[in-house]
Amino acid sequence: MAVTPQTNTTLAAIAEALRDRDHFVICGHVSPDGDCLGSQLALAVALRQMGKKCVCVLAREEEPPRDLAFLPGFDGLMPAAAYKGPCEVFVAVDVPTTERVGDAARLQAAADLTVTVDHHAVPTVMSALSYTDPAAASTTMLIWELAAALGAERDRIVATCCYTGLMTDTG
Repeated sequence: MAVTPQTNTTLAAIAEALRDRDHFVICGHVSPDGDCLGSQLALAVALRQMGKKCVCVLAREEEPPRDLAFLPGFDGLMPAAAYKGPCEVFVAVDVPTTERVGDAARLQAAADLTVTVDHHAVPTVMSALSYTDPAAASTTMLIWELAAALGAERDRIVATCCYTGLMTDTG
C-alpha cells in the first residue's frame, strides 16, 4: 500500500470508528461508475451484517448506469437530495473532494463523523478520517480490506460488488 500524505488514519482505525456508530450514508461521485457503486454497495452490505442502518445515495439526481443494475442493492440507490433520514456517519467512497459528492454535500456537512476511502490522490482532505491509497487498483479493493477489518463476512454479495469495481475501473 502506498498511502498519500492526505491519509490520516488506517482502515483498521476506520473500522473501529464505524463499529461504534449506527446510521450511515454512503456516497460516491457524480456520474457513478462500477468502482463507485460497487464500493458503496459492498460497504453497505458489510455494515448491515453488523446490524447497522445504511443508505447509499447518488451524488446528484441522475440515472446510474443500467449495465450495473445486476449489482445487489442497486435498486435501493436514491438521490442524495431525496434522502431526509439521519446521517450519523457520512462515508465517501471513490470520491476525493466535496465538489464531487454533489447534492450529498449537505449530508456530509451535517454528519457527526465523516470518512473517505479512495484510491484517487488529491492535495486536500475532505473528511475527519481519510484513507487514500493510489496504488490500489480500485476503491473496491480498499473496501474489501475494510470489510475484513470490520469483521464482516466477505460473502458472494460483497465479492460481486468489489469484483465489479475492480473489473470496471482497471480495464
